[in-house]
Amino acid sequence: METSVMQVIGNEERILRELREAIPIMMSSWEPVDPYSVHQWCQVFDIRNDRYVRRREIPGAMLHSWTMPGYRETYPEGDVVDPLRASARALSSRGYVGTMAVRLQQSYRAVINYGDRLRRRARIESISPLKDTTVGKGYFVTEASDTLSEHGVVGSTKLTLFVFKPNAQQKQTSGSLSAEAHCAPTLTQDLTTRFIVAASMATRDFEDVHLDPDSARSKGGENVYVNIMTTLSLIQKATEAAVGEGNRIQSVDVSLLSPAYPGDMIEFYVTAEAPNRALIQAQLSNHMHAKATVQFSN
Repeated sequence: METSVMQVIGNEERILRELREAIPIMMSSWEPVDPYSVHQWCQVFDIRNDRYVRRREIPGAMLHSWTMPGYRETYPEGDVVDPLRASARALSSRGYVGTMAVRLQQSYRAVINYGDRLRRRARIESISPLKDTTVGKGYFVTEASDTLSEHGVVGSTKLTLFVFKPNAQQKQTSGSLSAEAHCAPTLTQDLTTRFIVAASMATRDFEDVHLDPDSARSKGGENVYVNIMTTLSLIQKATEAAVGEGNRIQSVDVSLLSPAYPGDMIEFYVTAEAPNRALIQAQLSNHMHAKATVQFSN
């Protein structure tokens, strides 16, 4: 029996409605916050800030990592599925097999300590109308979450994922540095396959598009590409190098403009916008990778 176009549209609309109406989900980390994971993060990103290396503080950029589900995409709660992953799975049944994180907003409210067992309460905040972009048609899905320790909320995250049907031919988005950023970069990072995979694992992201070239290509990529938490980690490193490692980052708002693939290099330019705010621009060889605004305290 053939399925009519109206039935297909109806199914898609039903999926979107159910995702929007889903109740918040609570997810727990598999293990307490530990120094080994921080050490590995510091090793991969070549972080030498004594606040992290000597095990006194937990990097803000790792906030989301502690409650990632792991390689088998499971949580201690059993059947629980992260709302953003549930959205991608549901839409993939309608042909939206491509996924790309496009924006990450985080605020850090309290100290995370070694031994804390973190949980994350997450919900779908919004799903956009169908959008036609350079990479394909799809939906921008935003998840809002709070990360909690036994003492209360330690940080908040909004993560936007573009779930799309890949175009056969994709165009890279162009972009150029602002006039203020035409100077020597604060930080450069060579992109090898080894680094991209290691960084994804250090941030506990086992999505196949960051680890497996064949899977990445089947979902619209040219190769494995940098995950958004890698970009966030490098932005934290560049910011601390520019404003001083003693300054504490309070919030970050990162927008990804184009994927970063092996064989390229990212240059990070940091520009002061206010006494406690900086603009970070991440430039690839011929187009812009990301822009971010960082708030920090002395």
